[in-house]
Amino acid sequence: MLMLSFVFAAAVLYPDDQHQNFLRQEIISSILDSHADTVETDMIGNDYSVGYIFSPKVSGKITRLGIKIPDSGIFKISIWDVDTKTLITQTTVHQGRKHWNYKDIPDVNVVKQKNYVVCLMLPLGTQYFTAPNLKLPLDAHGVKVVQSVASFGDAYPADQIMPDALFGFIDFTFEPSH
Repeated sequence: MLMLSFVFAAAVLYPDDQHQNFLRQEIISSILDSHADTVETDMIGNDYSVGYIFSPKVSGKITRLGIKIPDSGIFKISIWDVDTKTLITQTTVHQGRKHWNYKDIPDVNVVKQKNYVVCLMLPLGTQYFTAPNLKLPLDAHGVKVVQSVASFGDAYPADQIMPDALFGFIDFTFEPSH
């Protein structure tokens, strides 16, 4: 893969059964690569769930979840339905230091123009990256990133935080429906 700035290239071509090709997109790494002027490191002062609301512009599926934070360890990532505040899926990702790590998940079907939350559980004392100067909402590859959200503890992140920032770099691979 080609290294661009501080993130991996966002578009990767994967063969589909040797007959057809489709484009899988890593959404947040793409936004950070093209929009983030500044990346800062901070430390969490409590157990916190941080993430963002996103809305696909077309229906599709999420096939991988990933993170990039300064600390090593195993971290929990979740996807939630905003309307019902229902947990859709949850997994853990092993994080090395300061590079993107992804984990394949069972496909999560997402519906166009419906809001979802992807969030990362950060235990007390964990360092995390922020991109403080983004102007949300931002669009990338058929997905709109609407706003950052957070909550204390391991819970649905219901509180809006700094609307022009991303906290705890959480990524997902989105495949539009054909």
